[in-house]
Amino acid sequence: MRRIRYALFVSFLVVCTVIAAAAQDGLKGLREYLKQYKYVVFVPPRANATAGSVVNYDAGFETIVSSKCLPPDKVKPSEFSAVGLADREGTLTKNLGIEGAFARGVDPKIDLSGAFKDARVQKIVVQISEPMENYLESNDVKDYIASLAPGSSCLQAFTNKRNRILAGLLRIDSITYKFEDKDGKDISLDLKLLSLIKLSPKYHKDFENKDSMKITQPIFIGYRAWQATKIPGAVRSRVDLNDSTSEEIVDLKATGKRPH
Repeated sequence: MRRIRYALFVSFLVVCTVIAAAAQDGLKGLREYLKQYKYVVFVPPRANATAGSVVNYDAGFETIVSSKCLPPDKVKPSEFSAVGLADREGTLTKNLGIEGAFARGVDPKIDLSGAFKDARVQKIVVQISEPMENYLESNDVKDYIASLAPGSSCLQAFTNKRNRILAGLLRIDSITYKFEDKDGKDISLDLKLLSLIKLSPKYHKDFENKDSMKITQPIFIGYRAWQATKIPGAVRSRVDLNDSTSEEIVDLKATGKRPH
């Protein structure tokens, strides 16, 4: 995969993850934003992910088929490095439904929706900091898949039409939440507000009386993916890797098998 280089590294980006009350996709805002950079949004964002993993969408989201079929001693991902993404202003408001996947991805005890039980809070600004990316070299992946024996379980996993290979990952290292009143002024995080958002007690001493809540923990929010196809040849099989678009992944999730 050709790595996209950006001339300017932006230290943070602000994304809006709001939905209308009737909407079904709470990450639509983030998905549309990252689509500009050819990333697919992880739903939900997660603390652990590996470039080269094979994922499937039959459950309606990314499930790991295998994280061992592409051994790092054979195909090593690049080191994570800073990537510049343009700023985007966005807020969460109490008049719109909230998708709290970012908060829950960092700590399942964080519930942002509770903040709006405080009459002072009119909107929440989410700042996603220090975006980093890594990637795989496509030729290395092609050569490795082509070397697999016919009928191997990993070859079947790689070439399953509903599976994808994670070609590169987008990671952020911290998330900052700011709570604002009707005049756009920051609200200090007192014990009342901290309790309403069900923040883990271990965080209280760190954020009490602060103007924002910054949770520092690496979390993967997006990825690029390949669909692999092995084409038999007279002398040597050829492997094609095709980039999957955000729309294609959404369609795979929508047509997945839902539990009854």
